[in-house]
Amino acid sequence: GQWIRGRPIAPAAHPFVRFCGATIDMRNELLVLAASISLIACVPTLSRRTYAPMVSGTLIRNSGPIANAEILLTASFTDAKASARTDSEGRFQIGPLSERQFARRVFGDRVYVYKLEIRVAGEQPYLGFEGRDMGAPPNTLELACDLSNPIRQGKSVSHCSRDAAPARQ
Repeated sequence: GQWIRGRPIAPAAHPFVRFCGATIDMRNELLVLAASISLIACVPTLSRRTYAPMVSGTLIRNSGPIANAEILLTASFTDAKASARTDSEGRFQIGPLSERQFARRVFGDRVYVYKLEIRVAGEQPYLGFEGRDMGAPPNTLELACDLSNPIRQGKSVSHCSRDAAPARQ
């Protein structure tokens, strides 16, 4: 062995380890730890993740339909978004928002948050509906939206509910 100043030098720790048939460079321990955790929690597979459901509904104000309003659907954790316009009866259908994924989580529930925004020409945007929960969003959502009847929940004001279609004259 080698000696420095009268003391033996311990052989250097081998920076490589064999794991599952692969040689891993332990000099990047943090990277190895992160890779191990991600391999444990994810399974490589091609799948689709849905961030927001298909949403349909009717938009009214003072019991009359609002035609040609823009409906925007956005969701957290994705850049995907969709836009649609209401027809002459105030009806709309938009979504779903989904993307292909190359890995699927095995453990833990996903969080989802999506928002429906309503834009009427010459007016400030309205929050139509906001959905949030754990797991997966519903496949479809039917909304009744009434801009003359805001729904207050804490500090939030929205204009659509999951109730039956809005009353129209």
